[in-house]
Amino acid sequence: MNVLSHQISLGSGGKAKGSKKMVIAIVASVAVVAAIAIAVVGSRVIESRRDAEFKKSYDSGMSAFQTGNIPDAVLRLQKAVSLNPNDSKAHLSLAQGYSSVGKIKDAENEYVASLKLNANQPEAQYNLGVIYKSRREFDKALDHLQKAKALNKSLYPADIMIAYVYREMGKPEKAVTILSGLIKAQPFGANIGDLHAELGLAYQAQGKTALATAEWQEALKLDKDNAKAKKFLGSK
Repeated sequence: MNVLSHQISLGSGGKAKGSKKMVIAIVASVAVVAAIAIAVVGSRVIESRRDAEFKKSYDSGMSAFQTGNIPDAVLRLQKAVSLNPNDSKAHLSLAQGYSSVGKIKDAENEYVASLKLNANQPEAQYNLGVIYKSRREFDKALDHLQKAKALNKSLYPADIMIAYVYREMGKPEKAVTILSGLIKAQPFGANIGDLHAELGLAYQAQGKTALATAEWQEALKLDKDNAKAKKFLGSK
C-alpha cells in the first residue's frame, strides 16, 4: 500500500508540473499576441499620422500652386512625395511644379515616377511627351503623345503635337492628315487659325508652296493678328 500510495503521489506531482508548464506557455502566448496587437495598433497610429501629414502637405501645396506661389508649392509637394512616394497624383503635381519653375529634368523624373504608379493618366503622358518633343526625342515623344490621345479621345492638343512630331520626323503627309481632320472637326477650344498655319507648314515640308500659302492666308482671314501666319507669309 505504501508503494502504491507513493506511486500515486508521484503521478499527481507530474501532473502538477505539467499544468504549470501549460500555464507558462499560455501566458507566454498571450504576451506575444498582446505585443503583436500593440505593434499593429502602434503602426496604424503612425500610418494615420503620416497620412494626415501627407494630406496636409499635398493640399497646402496645391493651394499654393493655385495662388501662384510656385516655389512654396514645390516645397510642400516635395514633402508630400517624401511622405507617400506611392501616390501618383503627388508625383504628377510635383512634376507640374517643377515645369513651372523651369526644372524640366526634375519634372521629367516626376512624370516618369507618376506613370510607373499609374500609366492611365493622359495629362502625365501628354506633358512627358511635350518634354521629349522639346528635346527632339521624337520617338519617345510620339509614344507618350499617342498614349495620351488613346486615354482621352478629346485631347486635341495631343493631335497637334503628334502632327508636329511627324513633320519633324520627315513624315509631313501624316501631319497633313491629322491637321486637316482637326480643321474639319473643329474641336471645342481649338484655335482654327493656328491649325491652318500648322497645316501650311506641313504642306511646305512637302514642297507644296501654293497650298502652304493658301493655308496661311486662310489663317489670317480667321484671325488678322495670327502671328504664325504673318511670320510664314512675311507680313507685318
